[in-house]
Amino acid sequence: MAAGLRVNRADQARQIHNDRERIVAAGVRASAVLTRTLPAAVMLAAERRADWRAALRRGLAPMIRELADGLALAELTGRWRGRLVADRAPAFAAARGTAYESALEVMRRRLALTPAQLAAVVEATSREAAMLVGDIGGALERKVAEAIEQSTREGLHVRAGTALVREAFDDAGVTPRNSYTLEAIYRTHTGQAYEAGQWETLKDPDVAALIWGFEYASVIDGQETPICAQLDGMRLRKENPAWERLRPLNHWGCRSSLLKILFGDPRAVETPIPLVDPQEGFEFKPDVLGAVEVPPAKPT
Repeated sequence: MAAGLRVNRADQARQIHNDRERIVAAGVRASAVLTRTLPAAVMLAAERRADWRAALRRGLAPMIRELADGLALAELTGRWRGRLVADRAPAFAAARGTAYESALEVMRRRLALTPAQLAAVVEATSREAAMLVGDIGGALERKVAEAIEQSTREGLHVRAGTALVREAFDDAGVTPRNSYTLEAIYRTHTGQAYEAGQWETLKDPDVAALIWGFEYASVIDGQETPICAQLDGMRLRKENPAWERLRPLNHWGCRSSLLKILFGDPRAVETPIPLVDPQEGFEFKPDVLGAVEVPPAKPT
């Protein structure tokens, strides 16, 4: 093990932020595009007295695969990033301008996973994605039902009715013009997967032997929550039980992350733990969804 090995804090924070933001942006963009033609299909089904709810579910189905791949990529990227304890780690760029599928193959090779292991990870994240898209569909269905009822009540033509349905999609935050719901879901759940992947690397004894602990790093830009503003800069040993409750993510849309601190780093000193609680529902931190064994790292 190299003595006095250090990880540059600013570089580490930038790399993690870029990893997560690229995954979020790619997923929101791809999922929002899937909804462009869906309002017309739903309204047409309603006009023909067909099952418009079934048309809605069919239209949302591809989003499950998109989100599942995003969750898998986030988790595996977190695992890969967590194993890089040397400052010379290359910046992650596989997700920029590429499909998730291509980026997943890059990450599979980096982690030396077999195709079957990658498939197992995606299968696990698909179950989570199906539940999340089901929640989106349920909320969207209620708004669409109101729009269709209004269209029927007012005797609107298909074009006007479709405009109402499209407004319902916009209000639900699942369109390219208004994607706040998709962004919240991708940011929160891929963020959780990424951080779970990083935490999972502590099970590798070669990696754990280098890591003293972590620093809680919030994005301080005026949009941070009071929770993360108070936790920003907190440094604790990796064994400190407070991490079981306070490691990211601690609320919806949380952008915070953990930065590694290695043994021998001057920052390897514990700081006070703020008296703050995670948002309800974020007290318990999820494990990795794709519980496959990753070959041991070989840190320098």
